[in-house]
Amino acid sequence: MMTKNVLFLCFLFCLNALNAQIKIEFNVKNYDNDTIIIGNYYGEKTVVKDTLIAAGKGKFTYTNSEMLAPGMYIALMKPDNSYIQFLVNGKEKDFKVMYDKNDLTTVKFSGSAENNLFYGYLDFLKDKREIADTLKARIARAESEGGKDEKSKNELDALDKEVTKYQKNFIEKNAATLTGYLIKSNMDIDLPEFEGEGDELQMKRYLYYREHFFDNIDFTHPALIRMPFLHPKVNTFVTKLSSQQPDSLIKTVDYVLAKLEPNQDAYRYYLADFLNQYAQMKMVGLDAIYVHLVDNYYSKGKASWVNEENLQKMQEECQ
Repeated sequence: MMTKNVLFLCFLFCLNALNAQIKIEFNVKNYDNDTIIIGNYYGEKTVVKDTLIAAGKGKFTYTNSEMLAPGMYIALMKPDNSYIQFLVNGKEKDFKVMYDKNDLTTVKFSGSAENNLFYGYLDFLKDKREIADTLKARIARAESEGGKDEKSKNELDALDKEVTKYQKNFIEKNAATLTGYLIKSNMDIDLPEFEGEGDELQMKRYLYYREHFFDNIDFTHPALIRMPFLHPKVNTFVTKLSSQQPDSLIKTVDYVLAKLEPNQDAYRYYLADFLNQYAQMKMVGLDAIYVHLVDNYYSKGKASWVNEENLQKMQEECQ
């Protein structure tokens, strides 16, 4: 009887594997726990996608009959919650991930050109960061002794230019990849030269920077809400680059939501996020933002996921 049950379970496993739209195998050295948690970024949060149980020491397999939505995912290990990151681009359906729990810089992939590209870029950054840290330490030491290290400063400037050039070339060559999208979206915009001086010059730079802050982000990309750069970018724009007066914040929130509207997952997340955020604000006048969102979005059918009962409660709160 037990033999039949085992055979039946094996049959089910094989059937699931055959029907899988995506299959990801994890081979983890020096990991004794029997669980890995698969999750993905979602705005400010990281959400759990599945829990994998070991099929053998350090061997885990994720399968699903539906393709994972594109974005950046994590494989989290117990009990210390250390994790690795990997990309799902919606095209690669069967790949393997191999790494050592005691050295998470050893991540390797088989069957995933996307992740090989991603980790190759991370290796490049790691090497350059080590050089930059050394140069910064020399500069700081010289300043602590009352001097200057112009040689290290010049080398650091040259290193920054080298990294920027590498990133731009990388994006040009890999524009269609998720890695290229990630790198471009993370890059700051280039500021042109402006005439003027003092406060006038600073204001020109600020206005240009704010107007073009999101230029490097494709808001229509299906991976947008599942990428780690989105929330820091939105948060910086709303809290650091915008006036915190209610009237100005209303314009800022409208501007961000207009950017996000073509991407329904991201739009829905941030419309709800803004509503919850400003509903909890205790500062005088900021309730006007909550009222604005209810009146101009929820009450006008731009949040179709909210039922009539909850919408009525929200409208009553605004009266």
